[in-house]
Amino acid sequence: MNCPVAHDSLLSAQRRRTPLLALTLLVFGISASAIEPPATDPAWLEFVGPLITEQEAAVFRRLDRHFERSEFVDRFWRVRDPDPATPRNELRSVWAERMATAEADFDGAHTDRGRAFLLNGPPKFILSDLCTEILRPIEIWVYETPGDDAKDVTTLVFFSADERDMLGLWDRDSQSILDLWRPTKKGAGEVQTLTRRCRRGREVTDALQQAIGSSVALHQSPPNLDWLLDFERSRIAGAQERMKCELEFEYPGRVQERTIVDGRLTVPTEALGSEDRAEIVSVEGEIFRGDRLADRFRYRFDIAPAGSLTTMVDVTFRRLLTPGAYRLQLTVRTLQTGAVFHSVEALHVPTIREPPLRPGGSGTAPASRPTTDTPERIFKIRPVPRGLLTGRLRVDVQAGHADIASVVFLLDGRQVMTKGRPPFSVELDLGRRPRTHTLEALALDSAGEEVARDLVPLNVGPHRFAVRLLEPRSAHRYDERLSIHADVDVPPGEKLDRVDFYLNETRIAAHYQPPFVQPAVALPARGASAYVRAVAMLDDGNSAEDIVIVNTGGTLDHVQVDFVELYASIVDRTGEPVEGLQKHDFTVLEDGIEQPLRRFETVRDLPINAAIVIDTSISMVEEINEAEEAARRFFDSVIEPKDRAAVVVFSDQPQLKVTLTNDLQRLAAGLSGLEADGETTLYDSVVFGLYYLLGLRGKKALILLTDGLDSQSRYSFDETLEFARSAGVAIYPIGLSISPREFEAQRVLRQLAVETGGEHYFIGRASELTRIYDEIQRDLRSQYMLGYQSSQSGADGFRRLEIRVARPDVEVKTIPGYYP
Repeated sequence: MNCPVAHDSLLSAQRRRTPLLALTLLVFGISASAIEPPATDPAWLEFVGPLITEQEAAVFRRLDRHFERSEFVDRFWRVRDPDPATPRNELRSVWAERMATAEADFDGAHTDRGRAFLLNGPPKFILSDLCTEILRPIEIWVYETPGDDAKDVTTLVFFSADERDMLGLWDRDSQSILDLWRPTKKGAGEVQTLTRRCRRGREVTDALQQAIGSSVALHQSPPNLDWLLDFERSRIAGAQERMKCELEFEYPGRVQERTIVDGRLTVPTEALGSEDRAEIVSVEGEIFRGDRLADRFRYRFDIAPAGSLTTMVDVTFRRLLTPGAYRLQLTVRTLQTGAVFHSVEALHVPTIREPPLRPGGSGTAPASRPTTDTPERIFKIRPVPRGLLTGRLRVDVQAGHADIASVVFLLDGRQVMTKGRPPFSVELDLGRRPRTHTLEALALDSAGEEVARDLVPLNVGPHRFAVRLLEPRSAHRYDERLSIHADVDVPPGEKLDRVDFYLNETRIAAHYQPPFVQPAVALPARGASAYVRAVAMLDDGNSAEDIVIVNTGGTLDHVQVDFVELYASIVDRTGEPVEGLQKHDFTVLEDGIEQPLRRFETVRDLPINAAIVIDTSISMVEEINEAEEAARRFFDSVIEPKDRAAVVVFSDQPQLKVTLTNDLQRLAAGLSGLEADGETTLYDSVVFGLYYLLGLRGKKALILLTDGLDSQSRYSFDETLEFARSAGVAIYPIGLSISPREFEAQRVLRQLAVETGGEHYFIGRASELTRIYDEIQRDLRSQYMLGYQSSQSGADGFRRLEIRVARPDVEVKTIPGYYP
């Protein structure tokens, strides 16, 4: 919305909001779970009611075929995508949650507040319970958006004409200010009365002057409706480009109580277009059990040029369904030719008692072994406790293979035990020092051949984003075909867009939902060596991948590629950043060995993930108020919409007060009412904060506010320092009121900063914090990114790093090394 900038007194209200309003804003992110109704559900029109135009609704009602409605829905959202350049449709991804919040908190989407929330999202803050002795119940919503020179401010005013009525939007263009006054109050409508008799009257009058009307707040400009004409034309053309496909199903096994349903779709080559260009085939389906939607899926398959194929091409997909009767609605499209296949099939899913064995040569493993993860053949490490693990740890394996003779346990690549009979369990000693580990379990048959394997990373943090290939297995021999099976760890609060599967350098399929299984992938030649790659993509563009090499004859069955990204700040003698350096100005040494740079980038305005860790022990009793104020200033001056921050406080033990967020309201609420009490677990809390940031991508920082004295941590300083070196998080300690004579406290904070590529500060007054925050922000946002592939791939232990710059009298600030 293009809106005037409000008066400063209205903006200042953000700093004087009431606790009740802070709580109101907090619940915006905690709405009931909501999903978009399927295109076949009449409720979809109601779901998009505030957005859809009459013309669009009329066309949608005329569509009586599932695949046409699905195509309509896709195009409807596409033309409303706020940023088409990104892989995520920002409006569609939040609409369902907004709808749920509008129903729960604002009396539904049909009310003025509900509609305003749907169309404009959550406001920056809300003011309510204002001048209640003079005015009817009112509520003021304030939105802020970045402008060219300052923030643009939009103000909405809602009021109730009767105590029992819902709040409606006050429209300055069509309503009088008298409508807001209680009818019995003298001086109604006089601004002077409001500002004189109400403590917050000035804020209200400023809001009324800046308020916008319903034509802006409750309506959105419709998109260019030319897309409807294109859609209708494509319907006519699509009707002429029907293709005939064949659809078959197999039921090769089960996963727990669900039957594995493998669909095989045979597509005629003539529908694939150019003989020298690859074709993309889109497969979308919905599975109904009665009138209830039981499953929905979407795939994209990359098909080789038609000139290299036979007359028919098979594509396969897998679903997991409980036994019973279903109705499948399937739509298949080709990108180049626009050909369409639509089918409605009755699907009878049987109960599988025993997993069948596939005939030799057609499956993914020798004929003597089943090829699906049924309960009878599951082999996996049972879940281990969450959190940072040290000391003794008992690990159990769920083993269902009938031909398992023994299980070998490995920790960080070293064999620790072999168990020859059930129960397959082991007690590990992870040591006192906190660090990441890799736990593996290998199942062997009586001949000593590997039949299954599982791997679990330990101490990788709660934000790990990773994909792991469970199939194929490097130890197996594959003749004609193999299956691909991937497992994905998605960090909390993130959304997975898709998983792409590659055979060698060719993408063969994209999966948009689990299970991430691609059955029956043909090898280039019988027994040919090949590598399979899985690439998981988040909707913000971040990716993770895994690679498995098969049929290598035992000469190569695993590749470990350590690609290292370093963030470095280069400053001159005065501490000012040195800019304008180029790739040839840098030399990176790892354990004294020069590493050729593969990536080089000057990064500015880099998004930051920061944890602010505040000492609230009894030794901070005189500084606790300053520490609280310091944290508030840091958030206000440093955290921008693209950044995220968390709040950790500690005395006897660390406590996560606020999870990662860019909501200043939540961050401020987490700092309220801090009290100094208890002992000081400084080292434990630094480890806790570092662990919490593990797994995050991009620039990570830990801001530590403390007096530097530890009294009862479980971890020693040396153990904490070693974990800090491996975490890849820059630490910025701020020592509050630390005397120059407290040498040990200064040494601890200084070394934490130096060994992690951060900076340390010692201050006596909170007034010095503004300067420090400017320095920290400049240090975090103005850096060089150096990327290289380590020449020591596979080597264990700490790898010492050195960055040399071909410029005299400069200082390099970066991590001193890392653990692979």
